[in-house]
Amino acid sequence: MIHRNIIQVLLVLTALAFICNAQRTQSGEQCLCASFRSVVDAKRNISDIQIYPQTDFCSQVEIVITNKFGGRYCLNPNLPVAKKFLARIIQARK
Repeated sequence: MIHRNIIQVLLVLTALAFICNAQRTQSGEQCLCASFRSVVDAKRNISDIQIYPQTDFCSQVEIVITNKFGGRYCLNPNLPVAKKFLARIIQARK
């Protein structure tokens, strides 16, 4: 009976150790983009562009491009072409 209780306590402690380690190593952010492309498709091949600003859940601006073939990718917002693109959108909204 004592061995059974010891085993149960050790299993609980092991599970807690794994949970604590996972929480410590994960950033906690829930961004859409795990990786970014540095190249943009030609304008004629782009069917949709979604821009997601920084939030409490993701600390970076995300630009999601959908091409006419159904493919989706994230554009690096720090690229000069992305900055020009964002500036044009902001200017157009004024």
